[in-house]
Amino acid sequence: MDHTITQKMLEKKLTELLDRAAEIEKKLSDPGDKDWAENAIEMEDDEVRIGIGELTKQEIQEVESALQRIKSGDYGICTVCGQQIAKARIDLLPHTLTCVKCA
Repeated sequence: MDHTITQKMLEKKLTELLDRAAEIEKKLSDPGDKDWAENAIEMEDDEVRIGIGELTKQEIQEVESALQRIKSGDYGICTVCGQQIAKARIDLLPHTLTCVKCA
């Protein structure tokens, strides 16, 4: 099966995720404001950024894994039962590892 379109979509998604991760890292490395009250607000924002950053890192790993499976020829095969993953599921979650039954 040809996964060229899916591969291009995943590569685009990976670029977007890497850009987002870099932006989050940049904001987290900002030393902050000298104003105590402003720093308190920034610290709250940083907690949210850290959470989003962790989710972004996880999604980067999932997309990279999907791209590797395309290269190795294992893409679209459930990692649990070994059956073909339904096209509708792949269309919805292109980085999925499992079929609906094994999810």
